[in-house]
Amino acid sequence: MSVDPQLALPIILFAVALVWAAGQDVWARRIPNYVTGAIALLAPLGWLTGGMPGAWWEVPTLAFAVLAVGTVLFARGWVGGGDVKLATASMLWAGSAYGLSFLLISALAGGALALVYIVRPYVALTVPGLQTGGEADSVPYGVAFAAGGLWVAHRLLAG
Repeated sequence: MSVDPQLALPIILFAVALVWAAGQDVWARRIPNYVTGAIALLAPLGWLTGGMPGAWWEVPTLAFAVLAVGTVLFARGWVGGGDVKLATASMLWAGSAYGLSFLLISALAGGALALVYIVRPYVALTVPGLQTGGEADSVPYGVAFAAGGLWVAHRLLAG
């Protein structure tokens, strides 16, 4: 089954923005607001073309729930603000049809990412250009949310 051509371009742009956000989180530990803003602003294009599953009113409700929980996690210092914004913007795409899967895949990817960062000092993983400052020990959880968002993009393109 193929996706409506009107919806394909916004989904592809969503996927590209996710990859960009993940890269920025790994190398700079910052997810630019313009990236999360673009992801959020592209979502209504998907709604308007009718290619996104779920009721329109459910989507903002779910995104608000992610924002609320993410704000608590941010206040406790467990995640960064960019991570919260990326998860919230991605939930606008996931909606009720893929929201739970988005969160599950993001959690699994985050667990795998955390394991990499735990064993990194023991296996001397070095990547040229990778940040090595005070935040180098933090886990760029935006990568996990990007993985969940890429799964959503894949499901939307698959129809």
